[in-house]
Amino acid sequence: MAGDSTAQTYNSGYYPQAGWGQTLPGFFTSNITVANRAIGGRSSRSFIEQGRLAAIHDVIKPGDYLFVQFGHNDATTGNPERYTSPADYKEYLRDDYIRATRSRGATPVVVTPVSRRSYTSPPGSSTCRSPSTWTPPRPWPRRSVCPWSISPRSAVPT
Repeated sequence: MAGDSTAQTYNSGYYPQAGWGQTLPGFFTSNITVANRAIGGRSSRSFIEQGRLAAIHDVIKPGDYLFVQFGHNDATTGNPERYTSPADYKEYLRDDYIRATRSRGATPVVVTPVSRRSYTSPPGSSTCRSPSTWTPPRPWPRRSVCPWSISPRSAVPT
């Protein structure tokens, strides 16, 4: 699994905080191994730049799955180490995560990014903030959509 803090595994000192990837093994039988490489503060770009995706690609095998979830930190325009433009985000997902994973015989699974919560006044209230470059469709569809759409599987060359 490649992702940010919303997917990472936290040590017990952070309990009850947990990333969704931390709980994923509970949905599989004991013969399935989940290697959670998600780490807080990373964007689709910084995960690559730090060699973390290469480390996954070094050990991934045909028949494996790579769950990929970024977007939460990619949208932080005030942090140049994290920020990734929507065009670059699409390119990284398409070329570095999807194509490169497929070329190793593994199956990439792109997971919809978790929205960032913004706690503002009045105290105790919060709003869900999506990247400023994304405008949700109207009317809002009944099922969730990825803020930055990627080509359908058949249109992404291997």
